[in-house]
Amino acid sequence: MRTVRIKRQESGPEGTFGVLTSDGGFSCVTGELPDRHNQNNLSSIPKGTYRCRWGQSPKYGMCYHVEGVPGRSDVLIHPANLMGDVQAGKVTQLHGCIALGKAKEVFQPSAVPQLKMTQPQKGISGSKKTVEEFVAHLGQQEFQLIIE
Repeated sequence: MRTVRIKRQESGPEGTFGVLTSDGGFSCVTGELPDRHNQNNLSSIPKGTYRCRWGQSPKYGMCYHVEGVPGRSDVLIHPANLMGDVQAGKVTQLHGCIALGKAKEVFQPSAVPQLKMTQPQKGISGSKKTVEEFVAHLGQQEFQLIIE
């Protein structure tokens, strides 16, 4: 089974950002919700080792499911650009899942009017394409995810 690692680098009201690397040479940035002690829909998942399997999601179609998260279900790896703390007035497209992207970027409210942002917010860019590249890299095979 292949191994994928996420090294978290910073966490704050705009999200938790890190770097994902695969034993097969793939790398990208990651975005997750801020650490809110594993609260469902409000927090990143705890550091640890998880099994990820390819499967169907009603909302996102086929994607990777992160299994074995304590007290949580439906944790996925899917495209998203913003992962802010809604309790701090930030915008999010995640509810406990993990997003992949090309780079960290500050998004301006005018760039994503459908999200009703009122102020610039840090996020990740190129998410949809990065997730597609990640899936192609792994060939939809299951893998071990280590979050540090």
